[in-house]
Amino acid sequence: MTVPQRRDGRGRTAAAVLALVLALAGTCGVLARPAPAGAAETPSDPAAALAAKYLPLLAVQRQPAPCGDGEPYRPVPVTAVLGRDDVVLLGPAGERIAAPTAADLAGKGPGWNLDYPGRPLSPGCDYETWGRGLGATPTVYAHVVVDPDEPDRVALQYWSFWVFNDWNNRHEGDWEMVQFLFDAPDAAGALAVEPLEIGVSQHEGVERAPWGSSRLTTRDGRLVVFPSAGSHAGYTAARTWFGADAQSGFGCDDSRGPHDLLDPDVVVLPSGDVPTTGPFAWLSFTGRWGERAPSFNNGPTGPNDKLQWTRPVAWFDEKGRSSAVSLPAGGSPVTDLFCSASTKGSLLFVKLLDQPVLVGGLLVALIGALVVAIRRTRFRPSTPLPVAVPRRAGQLLSSAVALARRRWRLFAVIGAVAVAAGLVGDLIGDLVLQVSGGATLADEFGSASAPGAVLSSLISGLVVGPVVAFVGVAGTAVVLALRTEGANPRARDVL
Repeated sequence: MTVPQRRDGRGRTAAAVLALVLALAGTCGVLARPAPAGAAETPSDPAAALAAKYLPLLAVQRQPAPCGDGEPYRPVPVTAVLGRDDVVLLGPAGERIAAPTAADLAGKGPGWNLDYPGRPLSPGCDYETWGRGLGATPTVYAHVVVDPDEPDRVALQYWSFWVFNDWNNRHEGDWEMVQFLFDAPDAAGALAVEPLEIGVSQHEGVERAPWGSSRLTTRDGRLVVFPSAGSHAGYTAARTWFGADAQSGFGCDDSRGPHDLLDPDVVVLPSGDVPTTGPFAWLSFTGRWGERAPSFNNGPTGPNDKLQWTRPVAWFDEKGRSSAVSLPAGGSPVTDLFCSASTKGSLLFVKLLDQPVLVGGLLVALIGALVVAIRRTRFRPSTPLPVAVPRRAGQLLSSAVALARRRWRLFAVIGAVAVAAGLVGDLIGDLVLQVSGGATLADEFGSASAPGAVLSSLISGLVVGPVVAFVGVAGTAVVLALRTEGANPRARDVL
């Protein structure tokens, strides 16, 4: 930007002030906004110009009424929660710093954590009310970084900070991000080319898509990102999705509308070494941005602790997947069961962590009721035949065991056929998933992960279970019918 020079003292003073402001902006970060269409000038800092050019819009799920359905939170600047009397920084040795500032966070490591007012495992509407009271303008942070292993690639990242995550896991603080990757060595070079691809963070993974892909949603040339309600995982469209990872649990992400379209402010973070002084000293904080809680309800660590902060290309390669797994529009019995079961199961687990005495008491009561039921029934005599004889619940079990012992070879054959039929059904189900695009489930749920095992069992049960049940139950019924008639059936008679 060329500044006209004047010969009087006021001109020299104005020029000096402007030069100082530009210098500070280049070293400490600047607030950038997208330039109006057709504007002839851009910010003199290439990083600020790049951040303004590709700033995404956020399609946040609308909340019709406070404390109701929808997304109540907005991404806010870190400064909104710092310096407040109701926020505390806690240390590993019992340290307690009230109203912490960026300087207080600087250099603090594992063992330190921020604590906001409220109980994350039983949030009610407290965090929503508190977050609304911050009065902060929606803001994201831009970070330009070159991967040391890929010096000819530069990444532009937009980090968003949310005060609370209210999903199947619940925790204070939440960091998500969007990344643009360019075939250029620096920000100045990236201004002259289009992005190669973009990535949106989804829990601990990232969905990648080429720039210009039909999977992306844009408005006036700007990318639209759809944060999922509650979890804030980013998606490229308004749908219901499978979401999972070992640290945050698993379940269904909902990015459907109606939406409020946010055009956030963007603050450009300094490149290079992480600052330990100044307004961005909080970047050097590697503790947790929320209260410590059991299991996957811990507050998260910040940007500087993530792989993509310094190695954006490696993050794409190690954590990336070609597409997220969307659920059928309108739902289906299988997906509805999975979403409902995962949500209720996760929240029950959260309740157990929050109120172990209450939940433990309920479990003890259930076990006690089961013991009473067992003691009140009878197991003798066990009479497998004839079938049409009144029996107590215990006698049904003991009679079945007695019949199985007498004809174990016959039932072993029936069981083997049922297992074989189940394997065939499983293969057919897997083929259907592959043909219908469900192969991306393998990217979303690793086979070795707990969520992957649960989902695999669910799908197998719904596909294979009916086949196994039909073969096993039908074979057993034939055995009982023939035995009732006085016959001595063999496997070939039954099958």
